[in-house]
Amino acid sequence: MELRAERAADGTITHHRPEVYHGNPIDSKGALVTVDYGYDVHARIAAWAPFSVRILRFNDRHRGILGECTDVVVCEKIAPRRNSAY
Repeated sequence: MELRAERAADGTITHHRPEVYHGNPIDSKGALVTVDYGYDVHARIAAWAPFSVRILRFNDRHRGILGECTDVVVCEKIAPRRNSAY
C-alpha cells in the first residue's frame, strides 16, 4: 500500500506522489487517487470487514481483455455459523 495524498483537518491536501485522477461521473476533473493498494489489499479488506476476499486476474484474447488493470477484487460476506443443535 502506498499513500499518494491525504487531507488535513483544515481541508488542505498534501501530495506524497504526483497527482493521479480516475474517472468520476459526477466531476469532470475526476477522483483523486489517495492510496495505491498492492496485492495485500485482500488481507486489508478481510481485516476491515467479515469478507472472504479473492483477487482474480483476467486475460482473454478472444474477448479483448488484455493488458494492465484487469484485476477484479471479489468480496463475499461470510454467513454466520448456525448452531448444529437445531
